[in-house]
Amino acid sequence: MRDVDLREGLGATAGGRRLLALLQGPAAERASSRSAFSGALPGVAVTGEALVALRDGRTPAVVDLRWEGAPRELVRELGRRARGGASHRRAQGAVGLVLDAPPAVAVRAHPAAPAPGRGVRADPALTVLTAALPLAGPVDDPGGDLAARRVRLADPAVLDRRPEAVLDLARLAVRPGWSLTPDAAAALRAARADGAPATARTTALGVPLADLFDAPADEAVRALELLRDLAPDVPLGPGVVVDVAALRTALGRPAPGLDDVLHALAPDATPARRRAFAAAAFLRRPRAPVRGRVPG
Repeated sequence: MRDVDLREGLGATAGGRRLLALLQGPAAERASSRSAFSGALPGVAVTGEALVALRDGRTPAVVDLRWEGAPRELVRELGRRARGGASHRRAQGAVGLVLDAPPAVAVRAHPAAPAPGRGVRADPALTVLTAALPLAGPVDDPGGDLAARRVRLADPAVLDRRPEAVLDLARLAVRPGWSLTPDAAAALRAARADGAPATARTTALGVPLADLFDAPADEAVRALELLRDLAPDVPLGPGVVVDVAALRTALGRPAPGLDDVLHALAPDATPARRRAFAAAAFLRRPRAPVRGRVPG
């Protein structure tokens, strides 16, 4: 894996090229703007799930960005630089942004320094999700886990405070070419026996669920099967069942609707209950931009 391969992978799509141009300077789309920075945004790096996708030659559904300042400020700056509409949404430990003008680009801005207890991506459970590729320079790949496609826990107790991270572990465990370390596999089994992910706070479930739903349908279903089979007598959540046929149908559509996916997971839940869960979890519709107003 070369750093240039990751950058070229992001720039291989119109949306990725657009985002890179906006990060490099405010004149990419606007001759004049209220930008607070005259050139490339300092301290920005592609990170998290976006690098995992690029490592496999896939197009990230959402581009995760690490920022030395407050994530909200990065979102504001991108909103100033972009021509056309934009929308934002808060997520656990991050601020999301969708640049609506074609091509649309979905972004999650994260704080640069991990902060245990502050949020899903502000407290990464897996070392591979802390890898970062700056606009220029080499990739920061702790322990070489991104290069090796190795899934390792950030610390032994991380699943105690982040039980929702079993969704990330299972998603990568079934991904072709990826493997869990023995410690991560043992921790996943123990966390499932203890009730994860049902033991997680609802507000923490949105980001890992969105990343799971953004995976290819076959991988998403196999990840859910893995979680079920690790502890068959322990439900994944209230009313949750892993109906393979229903999940393949819901997730395999070109534009899967969130309610359809949640209905496949919890068939006895009422529409009102599904909507309430999605709102409480800050869960967006799979592979679709969120709507709102750019802050500031």
